[in-house]
Amino acid sequence: MDIDYKTHVWQSWSNKNNRMSKPITDQPDTIINTSCEHIGNFSEWYSKIPKGKLVVLQGNDYFELNEHINCSADQDSFSEKAAEIKN
Repeated sequence: MDIDYKTHVWQSWSNKNNRMSKPITDQPDTIINTSCEHIGNFSEWYSKIPKGKLVVLQGNDYFELNEHINCSADQDSFSEKAAEIKN
């Protein structure tokens, strides 16, 4: 929920240099989320993605796990959920 999909600045740890990297600025054009079933407020998260980005989403219908808080019964209902938010 903290990623700015327009321009995101991040750092990573370097084991080789034993320090944080310099800030890296990224302007992603492709957003991939393979665990949409774990996002509590899916509409809030999805609405943060600017129009014009390529978005790849994956969820599931495994309602039995407590941490799966955003499952969809089938592909059509999952697609409709995402389409309603972007329209």
